[in-house]
Amino acid sequence: MNDLQGHQAGDATLVAIARVLEKGVRAPGDVVVRVGGDEFAILLEAIDLDDAVVIAERLVAAVRERFTDLGLSIGVASVRGAADTVEVIRRADDCMYEAKAAGGGRVIVAGVGSN
Repeated sequence: MNDLQGHQAGDATLVAIARVLEKGVRAPGDVVVRVGGDEFAILLEAIDLDDAVVIAERLVAAVRERFTDLGLSIGVASVRGAADTVEVIRRADDCMYEAKAAGGGRVIVAGVGSN
């Protein structure tokens, strides 16, 4: 986006994507944060993995509907069985990159056919 339309357009798009993500999670316990560049992290509090995947798939569809020229790749990792938060973030990040490599616009879950 920045390369084609400039930084202001890119920044406006990131803000709009953040709003779509915030509308797509449950309130008030879920948290959406931008971690850098065009990457966001979402913490879903007190949820099982299947329900987290449903929310992630809903977010992919919402971004696709709002931004037909952009895709959303999501990596999902559970805190269960993780040694620490660094491991959870690494697993989710690895899955996100796997989703991008597979063509984007999809959800990959850590420990379910990946990582």
